[in-house]
Amino acid sequence: MLCTVCLDRRCYIPVHNQSIDRCPVFVFSVSGRQPPFVLLLQHGHRQVPLNLFLVHYRFAVIQYWYLFHSFDDAFMEVSLVAENVFYSVGSKDILSGATIRADQGKITGLLGRNGSGKTTLLQCIFGAKKADECDVFFNNKKVRNPYTINGLLNYLPQKPFLPPGILVRDLVKDFGIDKDISLEHFPEMEAVLSKSVAQLSGGMERLISVLIILLADALFCFLDEPFSHIVPLHIEKIKQVILIQKRHKGIIIADHMHTHLLDISDQVYLLKEGKSILINDRNNLSLHGYLPQSLD
Repeated sequence: MLCTVCLDRRCYIPVHNQSIDRCPVFVFSVSGRQPPFVLLLQHGHRQVPLNLFLVHYRFAVIQYWYLFHSFDDAFMEVSLVAENVFYSVGSKDILSGATIRADQGKITGLLGRNGSGKTTLLQCIFGAKKADECDVFFNNKKVRNPYTINGLLNYLPQKPFLPPGILVRDLVKDFGIDKDISLEHFPEMEAVLSKSVAQLSGGMERLISVLIILLADALFCFLDEPFSHIVPLHIEKIKQVILIQKRHKGIIIADHMHTHLLDISDQVYLLKEGKSILINDRNNLSLHGYLPQSLD
């Protein structure tokens, strides 16, 4: 078996290998500031994620620690699962045992009516809002406050969050974004790189916010209303970027623009009466009262 690396326009140099429970693993060194990379284990004709450790970085120094201790664990799917999420305000229950999961290589869509608790669910999982109860598991290992674990989860909120006085080029640099990738899909960004966030239109600020969270390094990404306030042409391009990023990330998208969400989602949950319903047949969205009944 051979451990290889998904290059994605970057060059990694093997330094040494070490045996962990009979599984040969290469540890890689990088030149300059590079994002964490995805390790793959070559198994026959398949490449599967090697989850023996999370890789973090501090400029040219790779820091790592072990998450698993057996060879079989290397073949586990990379997943982030939230179970039994409860949240209430006074006597009003907003979430009543909701469950949702994100899997590397998949896009999970989250639908629900206004006020159903979609944003609250994402915030409780991320750790930005304190839930009454919330169990979050990364590869079956329970974690607390995922936002504190560097490289695990990025979250795009509905509201603007970029500092108004910072230049766009500095944002791109600080978040470790490959500027060329952004310009490849959105060449119009070239004209705003020297502007501050405060000088951007609302639509451009939202577009840059989506790209920063989507392209910044993390194993998982939550996008809350990523298509809102964005022109249709840019929405289609964002969908293309999301599909590219899902190759090495698990992504959850909550959005009212259900047509766009359903176009790219591999699995869909409907949040209703505080509980999440896995939608195996999208016609069930009508049965649950989210979409109108077909006229056929």
